[in-house]
This record gives sequence, structure tokens and C-alpha cells, in this order.
Amino acid sequence: MSTTLRLFKSCSTAATVSRSRTRSQFETHPAFTNGTSEELASHLNKTFGGILVFPPELATRLLTHASHPASKSVGHNARFAFNGRRILEAYFLMFLHSCPNINSGADYANITSNALNTYTLGEHVGREWGIGKVLKWKSMVDLHMVAKGMDNGNVGLHKVLGTTVEAIIGGVYHQFGATEAHKFFHTHLLPHILLKGTPQGVPDTYHSRAMQLYKSVNGSATLSPSPPLTQ
Repeated sequence: MSTTLRLFKSCSTAATVSRSRTRSQFETHPAFTNGTSEELASHLNKTFGGILVFPPELATRLLTHASHPASKSVGHNARFAFNGRRILEAYFLMFLHSCPNINSGADYANITSNALNTYTLGEHVGREWGIGKVLKWKSMVDLHMVAKGMDNGNVGLHKVLGTTVEAIIGGVYHQFGATEAHKFFHTHLLPHILLKGTPQGVPDTYHSRAMQLYKSVNGSATLSPSPPLTQ
């Protein structure tokens, strides 16, 4: 079985992110815990420049985790996350194949799994998108254990935020189509996982190609891009 086929058929196992952050940086904002569908849609529309207009019903699904009580009535983002994960893997693999310095013997599956680690997506992309301010979810972490230093409350939070990032990708693909989703990947997500000098995200050797594509897509896309991270 080819490396490409294994990549699309395998489910990546996320590793625990060692970098620590205070829980308050990602805590659900109380004003949005029960935010209306219009408020959730407004957050996504503003975050992504207002060019892609998310319907309120879709925004609610994308920003509601299965752990939240509201998921029983409005639905949750699990199905979109499942699809979004595979869409991300496809777009990232296409990106790798476009890199002129890619090693023909490289382990594509491992590179992709590490770059798109769900915890990494939550910690870095989820933070940039402000998902923690609007996401409807219920933490299962024992805050007393966290306070005593016996548990890392960030781990579960990063996983939930990362899953939501995947769901949003799935939602963009579902609502706006493959072309817009591909542009969205290059302008709004990929720049935020170019974590220079760290073992997380995209390997440094591919950063210049990522930024080249960012500029190219930005020049032809209708999307208002997220600002790239400083190289």
C-alpha cells in the first residue's frame, strides 16, 4: 500500500503537547457560553474577514462541542470535524508534493500527522481564531486537581479547540466548496503552524514554500487572510 493511501486511511494519534499555557488564555468566555446563533456567526465572519458569510445555524453547529448540553438540541461539530480532518490531510499532502525540496523518501504520513496534530491546532490555530471565547463546551477537568498541579487542564482544552478547528475546515468545505476551502487552508490555517525552531507544526524546511503559496493565494483569493506568523 502506498504512503499516500496509508495517509488517507489512517487516523492520526495526537501526542500531548508539552508547551504549557495558563488556562485563562483559552477559557470559554462567559458572555458567549450561551451565545446566540447570530453572535457565533458574527465571530466567524469577523475572524475571517467577513468575505465568507457563515449561516447562523452552521456557525452554531461548528462552535458547539458534543460535551455541551446544547448539543442535544442544536447538534454538535463531530461530523464536520471528522470530514475536516481528512480535508486538512489532503490539502497538506498536496502542499508537501508542491515543495521543490521535498525528499522523495520522506515519511509523508509522519510529517502530516505531526504538523496537523489536533493539540497543536488547538493551541496555535484555535488561539489565533479566538475559538475559546465563543466555543460551547463543558470541561471534564477537575479544577481542584489542576490547582494542586496534579493535572494539566490545558491538554483537554487544546484537544477540544483543535477538534473545532478541524470542524471549521469541514464547515468551509461543506458551505463554500473545495476551491474556497483550499484557499482558506493556505491563508488562514497553514501560516499559524509554521512554528520555527520547534518540533511542532510544519518542519522549518518547508516554511518558505508555505509563505510563497500564502502570498500567491492571497493575491488571487477573495478571502481576507489571517496575518502570517513572523518568520
